[in-house]
Formats: sequence, C-alpha cells, structure tokens
Amino acid sequence: MRPAVVMALALAASGCALSAEGELPDVEVTRHGVAIPGVPLELRVADAVVSVPVTFDPGDYVSLDPTAYRSVAVGRLTFTANITGADLSFVRTLRMTITGAKAAAAGRAPLEVLRYQRPASTAVIGPVLDLPVSPRVEILPAWTDPPCVITLEVQGDLPEDSWTADVAVHLSATVGL
Repeated sequence: MRPAVVMALALAASGCALSAEGELPDVEVTRHGVAIPGVPLELRVADAVVSVPVTFDPGDYVSLDPTAYRSVAVGRLTFTANITGADLSFVRTLRMTITGAKAAAAGRAPLEVLRYQRPASTAVIGPVLDLPVSPRVEILPAWTDPPCVITLEVQGDLPEDSWTADVAVHLSATVGL
C-alpha cells in the first residue's frame, strides 16, 4: 500500500479530520435603482428623514453553506444617486443597519454598520458617497440568517420628488470547511 493512502487511513481511523479555511477578500452586494421617496416641503418641520429597506439573499452572491462562514465584515458602503446632475450635498446624515429574517421577526435590534455625517465644511459632494467602514463591522449573525435586510436612513434637505440610488456594500468573509 502507498504511504499516502496509509497516512489517510490512519488519520481517518484516529478520528482526525481535515479542515480548510479561506478568505473572500471583496464580496460586493449591489442593489441598483433603490427607490427613495421624496419629501414634500409642506410636510417638513426640520430636516427630512426617510428609511429605506433593501433586502438581499447572501446565497445570490456566494453559494456556500451558511454554517461555513466564520466571519463576514463590512468594509465600505457606496451610495450613488441616479439623479441627473446629482449632488448628494443635501444628505446630512446616512445610517446603515442590517438584520437577518429571524432576528427581525423576534424583534431584536439590527446591527449598526455605518453612521455618516457630512462635514459642515463640505459644500459639494457629487453623485457618490463612498464611505469606508473603519473598523470593519462584523455582520455574521445577519449574513447567516437570510434574507438580510439593510436599512438606510437618509436625513437632510431631501428632494421633493422620489429618486433612486445604487447601493453597494463591500465586505470580506472568512470561511472554514
């Protein structure tokens, strides 16, 4: 018998198991054309706030058994307005949370991933908010409880008419088999 086969049989007989771990350094979850409601001027007392849920299934992006994940962490959010000549300077704050289906049904609070506040000194932002999340925020409980719901809370001098945005969440994952 070959030495490699003898070694494999010996490991199996002794109860040893082989395991592997790997990194998924950049997984991008993107939703195009997320509808953001407009806020009529007559309804405003101060800055308007809208809350927009974005639902996704992690299995649509990475087809691994949910129990294989050891870590899933968000490192960046990219928020792109789909408005002609868009300038997101009207956004004063942007908050992103995430939760999984069972956690939401049980009434557990979502995980806060990001809280952005536009610097007062920034006059023009342009059509894209590219926001690093540092340190990265661990979202494994939500990722392994699909479908996941990202909630974006946008506050500021928001447009009166509805508009759309593309939302991209960049994350990394560690998996073990």
